[in-house]
Amino acid sequence: MVTRRLVIGGALSAFLIPPEAHAVGSDYNPYAAGLALRYPTRGYRVRSGDTWQSLYGSDVAVQLAKMYNRQNVALEVGQTIVALPERATWQLLSPFPSHIQAPHPQFVVVSPAAYAFAFYSSGQLVWWGPAICGGDWCADVGRACRTPVGDYLVSEAAGPDRRSTSFPVIHAAEGRGAIMPYYMRLTADGVGLHARYVRGRHESHGCIGIFYNDAEWLNRTYAAQVPVHVRVERYGETIYTI
Repeated sequence: MVTRRLVIGGALSAFLIPPEAHAVGSDYNPYAAGLALRYPTRGYRVRSGDTWQSLYGSDVAVQLAKMYNRQNVALEVGQTIVALPERATWQLLSPFPSHIQAPHPQFVVVSPAAYAFAFYSSGQLVWWGPAICGGDWCADVGRACRTPVGDYLVSEAAGPDRRSTSFPVIHAAEGRGAIMPYYMRLTADGVGLHARYVRGRHESHGCIGIFYNDAEWLNRTYAAQVPVHVRVERYGETIYTI
């Protein structure tokens, strides 16, 4: 009997689904759905009872799977995810080069096209992780919300309890804005990086959302200690990504 586990090097043939099935649930995580279309032999439609742990096994494989699928929230029945390549490591899965001619000693690249960020120290890739940016349109404020492209210097590094003073619109004026753990300010009007739920979709009001552990690490280890410069690439553009 074949077990339902998307382990590295596992029996992936148990999870093949017809190409037309990829559309089912694709709105939940468009990035993963698109990845499944590129690698149809590794696509899998989530069933009732599936969890990250039951499908991928070890804690390391689960972490890599969440990075690969650009999702840190619970799986949704019907959504499409993708099995890991064999012998996957965080370096192998990286959409960024291992070394660049960085313009600053501590340098973050945010690629909306790759739904990812990378942190470089002296031009060497130290870590990368999933990232989502501002959405094309925010109905609650009636405007486009794309994250502004450009080069920034982190000017504030907040703790785990930081809240938005702007969103959601209904509650921000009452001091009950959205939680933004380990917020790192980029612009005067409040755009920054912070921890949040991620599901392969650009859907923020302009901030860059990354995994909780990544935000805590980047904030405490670097942004709160030394100058950190951030470059936000254009949507659809891949200057530093490969």
